[in-house]
Amino acid sequence: LLTPSHSLTSHGACRSHSVGKTTVLMPTLVALLANSDRLVCSVVPAALVVFTRAALTAKLGSAALGSRPVRTLHFGRRTPVGLPLLRRLRICAKRGGVVLADPTSVKALFLKSIEVLHRLDEANRYEHDLVAETKAAEKRRTSKSSIASVLFGPSKKKLERERRAAVALGVSDASDESPSSSVATVKEAAAQAAQTYGDVQSLRTQASVAAEVLTMLRSGVALLDEVDIILHPLKSELNWPLGARAALDFTIQTSPPGLRWRIPYLLLDVVLSAAETGLSMLNSMSASHPLPRPQRRARPQAAVNPERRCEFLGMPRPLDDEDDVDDEEDKAGVMVDIDVRGDDDTSVQQWDTMETLRNRTDDEGISSRQALRSSKAKIDDLVAAGLTDGALQARPHVTLVSEKWYHAKLRPALTRWVMLLLRSPSRSAAQLAGAGVAGDLGGVDDDTFTEYLLDDGDARDSKAAQFVDCCDDDQAKLINLYHSWLAHLLPFALSRINRVNYGLLSTLDIARSVDRFRESQQRQAAMQQTRGKATVTDDPSKAGLPTLVAAVPKARRLLAVPFVGKDRPSEASEFSHPDVLIGLSTLAYRHEGLRKEDVHKLVRKLKFALDCDENDGSAYVHRPSYRRFERYVEDGGAVIRCTKTVTMTTDNKPQEDITASCAPPARGATQSRLTHDEREEVWPLQLLDLNDSEQMVVVCRVLQRSKLACRDYLWGYVFPETLSLRPAKLAASGQELGGDAIFGSRLGFSGTPNDLVPADLGACRYEAATDGRVARILADAAVVGADSIEVGWTPLKLLDRVAKFPGLYHAFVDAGALITGMTNREVAEYLLFGAPVPLSADHIDGILFLNEDDKPLVAMRSNSMTAGTNIVVVPETECGVSIERRFTFYDHAHCTGLDVKQRVDATAAVTLSKDTTFRDFAQAAFRLRGLGKGQRIVVFLIPELAGCVSEVTRRDRRLVAGDFRAASVVVESNLHSIMGQLTTSPTAPSSTAVNDTAVRSWPELLGDILTWLAVNAIRKERVNFFLLAEQNVLNVVRKVAHQELLRRRSDVGLAEATGERGAVWLRSCLDVFRTRVDFTVENAVPTPKPFSERVATAIEDHADLMSDAPDFATAQHMLSLVSSAEEAAKESQRAKAVQGETRKVGERLRTFGAAEEGHRESGNNSTEAPRVEARAASSFEGMQEQEEEEEEEQEQEQQQEVEHKAVEIALADEEERRFDEPEKQRYSREDEAPTPWKLAVLRTAPGEASNLDVFYKMSSAEAKTSVAYAHPFYALADFALYKPTYLSLRAKPPRVDFPRELQVSPNYFRRKWRSASPRRLKNVSIVLEYDPETELDRAVDDDIADANFQTKLRATSSVTHLKQQTEISERVTVRLKRAHTFLTAATAHPKEYDMRK
Repeated sequence: LLTPSHSLTSHGACRSHSVGKTTVLMPTLVALLANSDRLVCSVVPAALVVFTRAALTAKLGSAALGSRPVRTLHFGRRTPVGLPLLRRLRICAKRGGVVLADPTSVKALFLKSIEVLHRLDEANRYEHDLVAETKAAEKRRTSKSSIASVLFGPSKKKLERERRAAVALGVSDASDESPSSSVATVKEAAAQAAQTYGDVQSLRTQASVAAEVLTMLRSGVALLDEVDIILHPLKSELNWPLGARAALDFTIQTSPPGLRWRIPYLLLDVVLSAAETGLSMLNSMSASHPLPRPQRRARPQAAVNPERRCEFLGMPRPLDDEDDVDDEEDKAGVMVDIDVRGDDDTSVQQWDTMETLRNRTDDEGISSRQALRSSKAKIDDLVAAGLTDGALQARPHVTLVSEKWYHAKLRPALTRWVMLLLRSPSRSAAQLAGAGVAGDLGGVDDDTFTEYLLDDGDARDSKAAQFVDCCDDDQAKLINLYHSWLAHLLPFALSRINRVNYGLLSTLDIARSVDRFRESQQRQAAMQQTRGKATVTDDPSKAGLPTLVAAVPKARRLLAVPFVGKDRPSEASEFSHPDVLIGLSTLAYRHEGLRKEDVHKLVRKLKFALDCDENDGSAYVHRPSYRRFERYVEDGGAVIRCTKTVTMTTDNKPQEDITASCAPPARGATQSRLTHDEREEVWPLQLLDLNDSEQMVVVCRVLQRSKLACRDYLWGYVFPETLSLRPAKLAASGQELGGDAIFGSRLGFSGTPNDLVPADLGACRYEAATDGRVARILADAAVVGADSIEVGWTPLKLLDRVAKFPGLYHAFVDAGALITGMTNREVAEYLLFGAPVPLSADHIDGILFLNEDDKPLVAMRSNSMTAGTNIVVVPETECGVSIERRFTFYDHAHCTGLDVKQRVDATAAVTLSKDTTFRDFAQAAFRLRGLGKGQRIVVFLIPELAGCVSEVTRRDRRLVAGDFRAASVVVESNLHSIMGQLTTSPTAPSSTAVNDTAVRSWPELLGDILTWLAVNAIRKERVNFFLLAEQNVLNVVRKVAHQELLRRRSDVGLAEATGERGAVWLRSCLDVFRTRVDFTVENAVPTPKPFSERVATAIEDHADLMSDAPDFATAQHMLSLVSSAEEAAKESQRAKAVQGETRKVGERLRTFGAAEEGHRESGNNSTEAPRVEARAASSFEGMQEQEEEEEEEQEQEQQQEVEHKAVEIALADEEERRFDEPEKQRYSREDEAPTPWKLAVLRTAPGEASNLDVFYKMSSAEAKTSVAYAHPFYALADFALYKPTYLSLRAKPPRVDFPRELQVSPNYFRRKWRSASPRRLKNVSIVLEYDPETELDRAVDDDIADANFQTKLRATSSVTHLKQQTEISERVTVRLKRAHTFLTAATAHPKEYDMRK
């Protein structure tokens, strides 16, 4: 391994290695490769930076290696590229040290070099536009003013140029107003830009420094750890948006505004509400009989300002009629009313009953409501059944497990519900679902509309013509948006787990980001003071930005962000697709609720709106903002203090405001309850003090549970403020790390690698026997056990399961991310003190875990008896707890690459989830480095996994669940036996379950689980393959463009660039990296393009750069691979379709055949046969549509002829399959013992068959004692099997005329068996090729084990009677030596050889 690594110059390599990468290989490679001319950079996942730094420091910091430094690189978009960074890298290289970095920092450094050049190019465009505008202004001043210039002022094109230039230099954003049209204002803006971000000269300095840093890295070596993670095609992407923000399409100009986020909320809410109903009330009444609605107070008749009440919530403008105004507000506010009932009047005092609806005159409205209620009830039933059957997972929240179940059952029900909602005459549906935009959908009927939303591919294209001709742009956008969510986005969003795959940044996450930002600024300031001069800086705080805004952008603070593990948000990544971002943000707020800062912001806006309505003359309780706050409180399960029903006077004026007498207590005073209501009480809105922590704690707790508050906060503030996207982006992926864009030499490692790595890195070189050893250990039922978890599990119950067996478990590996809602420290405290049966102090003294900063800590029991100090947490190096008395908790983010020593007989509990792959399971299991050598694991099987395994193995889910329980009983018995505490036998399953042949043993079930994990990995790798192919093609162009930009960086931004290719060429190189972003909703039927067409388009678009690429063949190879994969997929789909149709026809034929056979047995063949044929004919005719016109009868007959031919073909196939099926026979097992033979027999060629008959007819015992040892093979051409017909007809069995050189052993199949009884054939296990006439083989004899190998080799080489004297090559010598070693062990030491075998 080290020899080729030491000679690395300009290539990459990926290697598989099981253990010791961080603690052995990394320090060794650094010591060998690092010198003053070559910098070594170690790139590891962010979660392993602290662990790797400690391991490298311990090894490289020794005096024997010269105390080599270990430096950590943290780089982001706002980090400056200055001389201090370059100077520190040079010092580290000079001292033979190593730079440790996470992948995001390295990719950010690469993107920074592009962004600086991009800003230079944009500044050049700004200067060019400014000069042109100055000349035009001078021309207008000297010439006469035109009427157009006087009336209309500057042109829109000029304003757009100025605004673009200002944005390029960082002066303004889309949220700012457009720059002034005057030249003076533009010059002032340019001066401000120079003061804020530095002038053009400073940008050029940054470009030069960045080029020097990248040159230094390119001449060094990169050691990449866990390449399957850091080079993942999808998870390794890093995007930096560019340009001015613009409103997202289909958000502002829709009626109502924001349909882009209303539609996903509507679909997600109906599923989650149904799931909550199914979880809380399993046997409750139907959803068509909702719970009583709280009674509302009378509405005053005082005039109000309807526009002011909705301005902060983003609600639609109210109508002129006052009653309609209140109705519209209520309909938009109570989402659950629309979900359950589809009502168009929610301002009534109580919910309408069926009798009230029947008395109405709008029959269409009544039928629409009934259909909506029925459709919603069906969705509730389907979701409840999905929770019962395992298609949906209830913990930690409702999650989709089976996408197949969604498309087969839930999607059709949701589609019909959407169709009824859009067809509903209620104005509330128009307000929420977009029925106002949909209208009558151009007259498209319900069936066509439903099929259009359900079908995909070619079936959907057939409905395209009707929609294109009938619908306008907005209608087509609405329907396409619904189709995108129902077909792809909704199942994707529901299958993600909050705080594992996505989530909101918590207060602690934001605080850590701010602290890291401040530390970075302090380090930069200290370096500048040390050097005594100012360096290039991009410090945004100097531009007047607050620290919070500079450290964490608003979009990351308010919207969902990707998570790299449980409770581990990504440091810089964001979701690029806006619809995915909308859906996951909606789910995040739904699951987590409003945070403290969100509640404060919402209450502050409500109080502001309450004060704005003061001039309306109405009481507080009647103002819209107060009523909305009251609705939030009621939805959160609380009540407002001092609330009473307002009575109206005779002159229709409200009485005195009764809440005026309810003054709040002094701050800090105890708030006593004023009513006997058991619900929590909240102070009225006008009396709330935002600075009173006691009041706001209650408000935060209540509003956090309110779904209405979350929805209004999302619709009114979060989405309008953040969903303004930029038109372009800079992107980097694993190609930059694995390719030679940054590092010239790369060496990657992983314990669970695959070949989905960048093409520049080359194919993975696997460590010999590692994969086989891992698979063998994980498939060993003696090493891997099972524990079936009951339905209704929670994270606490899983922890209780670990603590149930004292002294058994020594580690808990949460590979499935099932322990949610708790920090690692809380888990440790619960296991020590919180569990019903805590970990025994007789066995465990402390629990090791990693905190949010990846530092290993140990929680121990405190000797102090003071309350609240029973837990003490200290660093691992200071705990003093031995390995034998320590418990380790591996959270989801640290299940890969972390090495923690465990006791030699440790047992760990490992969790699995629906998203776990074989790679994840192997990484989690081998946290125990001695697995299979005394250490073992127990897999926690949650009930939802039964559906996953059954879908892959094609077994019934209930049978798989029974297998889970049976395996758990067996393993639990073994665990009790191991502990020596099995006083009473555990509860065993019923005798029927144990004796049932359908119950699989634990080794068989373990094989099924590993099969499901492997299939999970294959499904994910299929998607990654296509994405990786596209990245490989684009990487060919990006490398050429990047090298050209760095080489000619001084010409970027100049109007007249020097060289053979000018500014246009350099701009085209920059455009390679400036990826256009367009998420416009299609206004026509979208036609998906094959992936091969996308790859071919990418090659054609960059043909000028492709011609200069030295590895253009890589792009062509990727295109051929993608095309071949797509063709194979199409062939597989066609074969599955034909197989499905044939299976249907075969089933019908078997049904008809069974009926006809039954009539024949009853003796009514002559009378019943025509009836059977008539029934069969009518059944086949029922498969076709009944046509009433006589002119179509001929077409029907042709169709029937085609079907009859298909039936004949199906019958023939069925007959052939039935003929090929093995007959049930009683196979013989007599005389199966193998007959041994000596290796010396191979000196002679196989003899004639007549001379071998005696030997073949001997039994095993006779052959062993036979002196006449015949040759142990016979010709393969004489091979034949047993068949009864051959014996009865006295016919010879058919044989194949193989060459006589091909021989077969009688130990495989003896010729005498073909005339005796049927035998099962064995699998061929050994193929031997030998040449009996070679004199060299005479050296292989029984006494070779006692002779010197080299002496005999030389003696054999000098045999005089060889026809041709040959020299034995080194390769042949190695092979002969290996054969000599094997034969020595086989002949001289048979007992030892058998033991080894």
